[in-house]
Amino acid sequence: MGLSHLSLVPHQRIINAALRLVNRLRLHNRVTSAAIDHWLPAAEARIQYALCLLVHHPFAGRVPT
Repeated sequence: MGLSHLSLVPHQRIINAALRLVNRLRLHNRVTSAAIDHWLPAAEARIQYALCLLVHHPFAGRVPT
């Protein structure tokens, strides 16, 4: 989401609880692997989308003069 690590630290317990709820994990389960499985595909999709736009813009004539 573009947030820095320092701004997420105070909310880490809320983030972990949300991950447990979404992934139906128990309280003693670690959320690290669930976070990687859940958010990594979204990050990869954003990178792929950005690269596709960079390639598409010159073909569509949307480049700076």
